[in-house]
Amino acid sequence: MSNVQILIVSQSLLVPLLLSMVLFYRPVTLLWFQSAGLFLAWIFVYLWIRGGVPLIPDEALDWLWVITLLITLASLSRTQVRCAVLSSIIFIGGLIAYSWPVLREQISLLLVVEIILFSIAALLLLSRTTVHQPVKPALLMSINIGMLAVTVGLAGSLLIAQLAGAVAALLGVLVVRELTGHARKVQLNVSQWRMLITLYLGFLFISLIYVELHIVPTLLLLISPLLGVFAVSKYGWLINMLMGKMAMLWVLMRTSQTGY
Repeated sequence: MSNVQILIVSQSLLVPLLLSMVLFYRPVTLLWFQSAGLFLAWIFVYLWIRGGVPLIPDEALDWLWVITLLITLASLSRTQVRCAVLSSIIFIGGLIAYSWPVLREQISLLLVVEIILFSIAALLLLSRTTVHQPVKPALLMSINIGMLAVTVGLAGSLLIAQLAGAVAALLGVLVVRELTGHARKVQLNVSQWRMLITLYLGFLFISLIYVELHIVPTLLLLISPLLGVFAVSKYGWLINMLMGKMAMLWVLMRTSQTGY
């Protein structure tokens, strides 16, 4: 492996897995400590991969950490309904911030529809956590974010693929604990869940706008966590895996067609 390949693997997989061991190997009961730990672990990898970010956000990815931080802080509120409403408002503001360079030039009906669709998905996912979480939330989110990373990578953005892959890897130890039945004392709290939803939808929306990810895989990846969260079966994660693979295959077929 070349030095560049070793660096990419370290940033996207090895170091996040090590941080995952620190975060999820032992149970920590303090809500703020759990949430701060996951956010700080992610922001460390985020800054490492990006090589730093400006204090005043300029690009869409510059806004991602700001919106994620605000929603993580809002999710620490003891009033869950107020927390869900505030998180949704912040996320919608984030969608506008992500797409502002495009909106500033020209407001198109398609972009407005896309913002509305992502807003609805965010409202459903962020509010659902106040009353219910999937049986294996870490497994569900790691599959969704991992599939998103591969799909966007195939679509042409190594940067977003790296950033999303690192988030999936941060959940690695907790996923193992869920699969082996040892996750009773170490689970995702509401704040961490909302942080992951914010990152997932943020990566997907930015990929749609700037990587020009096709609408079909975008919709598959947008619907996937909704089906996983609202599915009655404990095997909802299998639905997520199927949806993710369909999105990947669509991008691969489109890529092979354009190659001729």
